[in-house]
Amino acid sequence: MTTVVKVQKPETGVSSMEDKPDPVEAIQQYVSQNKPVIGRLVSGEFEITTLNEAEKLSTMLAANTPFPEKASLGIWELLSNAVEHGNLEIDQQTKAELVMSGKIEDEIRRRLQSGSYRDRVVRVFFKCSGSHVWLKVQDEGKGFDFEKVLNSEMPLDQPNGRGILVARNLCFDTIEYHGCGNEVVATIRL
Repeated sequence: MTTVVKVQKPETGVSSMEDKPDPVEAIQQYVSQNKPVIGRLVSGEFEITTLNEAEKLSTMLAANTPFPEKASLGIWELLSNAVEHGNLEIDQQTKAELVMSGKIEDEIRRRLQSGSYRDRVVRVFFKCSGSHVWLKVQDEGKGFDFEKVLNSEMPLDQPNGRGILVARNLCFDTIEYHGCGNEVVATIRL
């Protein structure tokens, strides 16, 4: 088995993706190989700003669910969406164009350094009770039309745009957006 190490660029928190696996695969691989070594996380409140932090937090939180490999995918999707689409305001079409042109990392790095976005945080709340795991993610973006996304078909002709539907259909028992769409609550039954 090959171990891949991500190198974080200190000024941005963006990992170089050259010769590196998809973040979801990296998270799932790490989760399957590393179980919590300090006990079970019962509850926590976290703030993140970068995709690198989202990846690490997804791994840690998923390790505290009944099916970590499945949960890690859903948690990653919600956290990465909050960073990219919420706080950095990269809309779905713009992201598709940036992914296709190979410029997504540069744009994320640029926006993380921009005065308009650099101080924004994603707040993550996690609680594990006797009956379920509860996750709330809040970003500081303008929100989006979540009803439209939740009621749409999965776009198979684009390099992105499937995360929320994957999270809802495969990873969580419930997923609800609140307000303008910059807060989501997801649950997993135990």
